[in-house]
Amino acid sequence: MMIEETKRSLHDALCVARNLICNNSIVYGGSSAEISCSIAVEATAEKFPGVEQENNPHCGVDGNDVVTNNMKEQNVFERLIGKQQQILLATQVVKMILKMDDVITPSDY
Repeated sequence: MMIEETKRSLHDALCVARNLICNNSIVYGGSSAEISCSIAVEATAEKFPGVEQENNPHCGVDGNDVVTNNMKEQNVFERLIGKQQQILLATQVVKMILKMDDVITPSDY
């Protein structure tokens, strides 16, 4: 089992290296890209009372129990293409759900 896990880890590392060669754009990691998107959406959306968001685009989820959640200070990065694909996929899923709502009406049940 350890050998299989090692093989899988090496394969993942090689895939990351290959993907960085194909597209070397990166963003700060630790979900800071998602938080930055959230800040941008919040800036254009109506303000709801009681909802608070840190206004730091480098703020991320700290998995190392370091004092700061600033991904820029911790040098945590992720590939930009991965984030772009996640947002594209999420958008496609929402569109598909909305189309299904148009096709299937509650009266059909």
